[in-house]
Amino acid sequence: MLTFLFWNTNGKPLVEAIVELVEEQSIDVLMLAECDVAPARLLMALNRNESLFYFAPGQSPRLVMFTRFPDRYVAPAFDSDRISIRRLALPAREEILLALVHLPSKLYWSDDSQMLECTELARTIGDEERHAGHSRTIVVGDRNMNPFEKGLVGASGLPATMARTVAERASRVIQGKPYSFFYNPMWGHLGDWLERPPGSFYYERAEQVTYF
Repeated sequence: MLTFLFWNTNGKPLVEAIVELVEEQSIDVLMLAECDVAPARLLMALNRNESLFYFAPGQSPRLVMFTRFPDRYVAPAFDSDRISIRRLALPAREEILLALVHLPSKLYWSDDSQMLECTELARTIGDEERHAGHSRTIVVGDRNMNPFEKGLVGASGLPATMARTVAERASRVIQGKPYSFFYNPMWGHLGDWLERPPGSFYYERAEQVTYF
């Protein structure tokens, strides 16, 4: 199973900490935001103990990626200032879309603006899924939002449900239109790892915002 690591390093020179964590957790795909360390320097540090990492260049100045796979397996699909989507196609594995994001902070954007930006991100991801011919998408990064905010719950945004059993339904219908689910594994820290329903009973309504 592939292992992924994302870290917003906030411009700090955390080379040693990054390398130690990558080695300790056997990371395959390393993704960083606000990393001021030169990619060449970090690549040398990652490869110092006979590891073999590659730099996966993109167009976003805020996001960098390193993988254990040559460039031919990590193809760029979409890049903007705060979004980088790659097609990860490894031998004998199904291709996935890896969407790396770093959305604006609450220091500068209102909750409403963040919510609408999630809607735009969802459209971008949908376009790339149609181009790729599948919806096997992993969204990773710093969204600067809480998991229960409308941009991360609403059907038109990034509807990341807390329950795997809900996400396994793949989609739900609102006003005759299907909306795909994401699953947010971070909710697992609040109970989804247990062998029981991750919460109380709920009444599901066919509207944009439903917390399940």
